[in-house]
Amino acid sequence: MLNKFKCRFKELSDIASRIIIYGMRISCLLMLVGLVLYLLNNHTQNSSMYVLLLSEYISEAAVSIAAIIIIGGLMFDYCFKKYKSEQ
Repeated sequence: MLNKFKCRFKELSDIASRIIIYGMRISCLLMLVGLVLYLLNNHTQNSSMYVLLLSEYISEAAVSIAAIIIIGGLMFDYCFKKYKSEQ
């Protein structure tokens, strides 16, 4: 199954694969920031409910951004290949 995914990913256009790769890096960075905020808030004496909610919102946004980037990159590749073949 992973080999099939790798083969399909190699078939993507260069621009679409870059969009997906850089978008996933940004998403992982946001997820890491949310995790660090969550852990710092839980392991310190003065924990705050606002920091807890902020870390949850950042983590939720990271997952949403990852989904949007993957779908957007695949749609970009589909449209790019479709209209390129018509010209």
